[in-house]
Amino acid sequence: MLELATQQAGPFTGWLASQLQSGLPVAPRAVVNARKPRHGTRPAPIMPIPERVAYRSIVDFLLGAEAPVARSREDYLSFIRGPVDYVMHKAEGIRTVGLLLDDDEIKYVVKSDLSAFYEYIDHGVLGRSLIARTRNVELVEDLMSFLAEIEGRSYGIPQMFDASDRLSELYAQLIHDQLSRRGYLVWRFNDDFRIGVSGFDVALDAIEALSEEARSLGLIINEQKTVSPKFATYAIATFGLDSVDDEIPSDEQDEVEAAVADYTEMFGDADDAVTLLQRAVSGDYEWNLSDVSQDQVGQLRRAIWSVVRERDARAVPALVPLAVFVPSLTPAICRYAEALAEERQQEVAGVVDTIIARVSLGGWQRLWFNRLLRTSKLLLQPAPGDTTTRIRFAEACAGDGRHPATRAEAILALAGTGTVSVREIADFLVTEPRALASWYVMAAGECVRTERDQKVLRGISGSDPLYSMLIDALS
Repeated sequence: MLELATQQAGPFTGWLASQLQSGLPVAPRAVVNARKPRHGTRPAPIMPIPERVAYRSIVDFLLGAEAPVARSREDYLSFIRGPVDYVMHKAEGIRTVGLLLDDDEIKYVVKSDLSAFYEYIDHGVLGRSLIARTRNVELVEDLMSFLAEIEGRSYGIPQMFDASDRLSELYAQLIHDQLSRRGYLVWRFNDDFRIGVSGFDVALDAIEALSEEARSLGLIINEQKTVSPKFATYAIATFGLDSVDDEIPSDEQDEVEAAVADYTEMFGDADDAVTLLQRAVSGDYEWNLSDVSQDQVGQLRRAIWSVVRERDARAVPALVPLAVFVPSLTPAICRYAEALAEERQQEVAGVVDTIIARVSLGGWQRLWFNRLLRTSKLLLQPAPGDTTTRIRFAEACAGDGRHPATRAEAILALAGTGTVSVREIADFLVTEPRALASWYVMAAGECVRTERDQKVLRGISGSDPLYSMLIDALS
């Protein structure tokens, strides 16, 4: 949606500058609860376009002299190899693994991360750290006020934004520095820590130290992910992690650690991927889709992206059981169906019809399937199968006010079908979160069929300069 503003960069920049000077009324973010493996969820925020641009601009201005945040998958691989590389550099010339692993300084490696890190970053602590680095008190105070309005509270920053990554890096570095001050060998990637220690008793001390420093900043460590493997075990597991695949869409890379774990060993060809998916859905080779581990979810995701890349239709029969038992794979499932839709629309339509009719879908999943219905043109004639049932599914999502982002995606999907009017969309622009305005403006533009519709669209355009610029970008 940000592309629409980019197409009107000149007018948009001038308008936003005037809004910031006069006091931009900050609209709260909208949040989609994306499913994680097993039963967890992750908040995926949607920020209004003006606020998103302003947020990035302020942070870039404050931290313009800082080095870019190293968040690539290659950077993550370098991080997890950190303890091993440290010992290898010390032991230059050693050629046997046995001697390499016999290091007195690192006998154990503490692995841990912070729970819900972005959600609990304290604005007061963050502001003081920014002032110490930038000495720009006024702009930092403005940024903290902005974050408080976006979040509706005095802590938390929106995840999945570059500006938030830069701010979170400063916050996590406070913990890193305190651990280093205590004398620990620390490696860090965002909120993920590795600490090299000389014994198991020291590992326990390191965990306590990490927990103490995190608590001092309003954070807690993730106890389930906190482990202390022997260095030999860690090193053997780490060797060989030296390449990653670059073809995974950005919306599947919101967590770089997961991306590396999932894609470091991309399937060599589609045959292997199809075989794994077939075994998983049939229950062969110790697979049980109703109780998959996080590692198995990673294998399934890798397999799906392999067949997406090859546009291999042999995995289509696996989509329904995967949607039923592994909902966190929904984005990959929909991307796969979308990749096949042009050449195999009938097969894709059959799968989608089965899923939306028979599978219990959460709001986040329904959002993705509404998007698939739109991008694959499955709501429009002459799409194969029962378009009426699909339209009813989208209408049900549009009528469900519990999930505003899903409603917005459903309205956009319905815009070309004639089942929603420009007048209805104009009302949604008033009642729904402003963060979703671009969805409704796009939908309104697609609904215009009569002179009366055109007048309503002109009214929408005249009611808000932002809407006017978005509509101009669509025309």
